[in-house]
Amino acid sequence: MAKGKSGGSRLLVTAATAAATALQDPKVREQLVGAGSAMKDGYVAWKEKRVAATQISDASELGLQSGDGRSVTQKLSMKFGNEKLERRTENLARSVELLRTSAGPDGVHALDEVDAVIAKISVAVSVAANLPFVKRQRAHREIDSALDELERAIFDQAMG
Repeated sequence: MAKGKSGGSRLLVTAATAAATALQDPKVREQLVGAGSAMKDGYVAWKEKRVAATQISDASELGLQSGDGRSVTQKLSMKFGNEKLERRTENLARSVELLRTSAGPDGVHALDEVDAVIAKISVAVSVAANLPFVKRQRAHREIDSALDELERAIFDQAMG
């Protein structure tokens, strides 16, 4: 028997597809395209606030002479694995929240569906963290696919 996607990941991908389909409604499209500029402004403000909060006047205050003090393992974990998926999920949730602030009622309803899928993905990421290595890798690939689909759908809708 060939290995395929697990039942849970099929549900995630199906839910992501359904949420992406809800975003295709012409009323939703119109409302979300208008909300795209508000989303951009929100991201710019968030990034400025984040950069200001992480700036250190003197690296010697932390005993650091160069670099950011993270080990190679810590740096890699931010690019791969659970931390990457957690970060992507948080960023997607932040994007949906920014869109929600200026979307109309039809757009908000579609974004509620997207939020439900994001919550499921967040749970899947948490569960995957405790799986054996091979199963965790497979789960990460499947979660990554669901996130790709949602991110692409939201980007397409927000940017027209």
